[in-house]
Amino acid sequence: MMLANGWYVDVAEVTPASATEMLEKNDGNRSARRSAVANYASLMDAGKWMCSPDGIIIGKSGRLLQGQHRLMAVVASGCTVQMVIWRGVDEDVFHVLDRGLKRSLFDAIGEERRLTEAAAFIARYSFSNRVFTDEDVRDIVALIAPEHDMLMAASTTSAKKMSASPVRAAACIMMMSGYDKEYICDVYQSLVLRRLGDLPPVAQAFVSWSMKAPKLGGAAAQLDLFARATVFFNPERREQTRIQINSNQGAIDHMRKIIGFAGLLKGR
Repeated sequence: MMLANGWYVDVAEVTPASATEMLEKNDGNRSARRSAVANYASLMDAGKWMCSPDGIIIGKSGRLLQGQHRLMAVVASGCTVQMVIWRGVDEDVFHVLDRGLKRSLFDAIGEERRLTEAAAFIARYSFSNRVFTDEDVRDIVALIAPEHDMLMAASTTSAKKMSASPVRAAACIMMMSGYDKEYICDVYQSLVLRRLGDLPPVAQAFVSWSMKAPKLGGAAAQLDLFARATVFFNPERREQTRIQINSNQGAIDHMRKIIGFAGLLKGR
């Protein structure tokens, strides 16, 4: 479909061959994250890839402006998947899309912004003895990116509390703790897509709580949300029908432990 500004947008079947063709003009993008490509490819292999409005962007010259990780994953997996593809986009848009973490903590596109928001939440409570810095957030972005990429590939849909940064931060921490990543991604996907019947009892208990709880706001409410999320993302507690949180400190201590294992708290 052609838009008024001369751009074209369509939902297309992206094959390994067409992905390779688009990647031939992948000039000027940031270095690819192998972990992101591997995670996307595993979702494609498992048949769990979802078409997202956040599409592949091709400039007027044919240059790839956005989507290198997804296209690399198509090639790596050998799968054919549906993707939104924008063509004929002005080349100047690249400078808005691909700022990179060195230039800004918040990229212009939703996925990177949401990754940074989750990292900032973790930094806020991991470096509790001082004000966290941009460098702290960048380090945590690099640390949690593989797990966060898996969540975004499972479902990029926003659903207020269900996809808030404390929930995504909790999912990343639980995956980094060694819990079943596929289970956590499945729970997250069912939450944000409101597939309540697919949720385990503990996550259904969370949904019931969230409908009665006050709107998300303030540090205390965000911490409570994070602590509850660490419970319902835990497959060992899937059959619980109630989430009882006596103190959020246990969840914070566990988060600091995981970040500490990565060496990010040393000397900070």
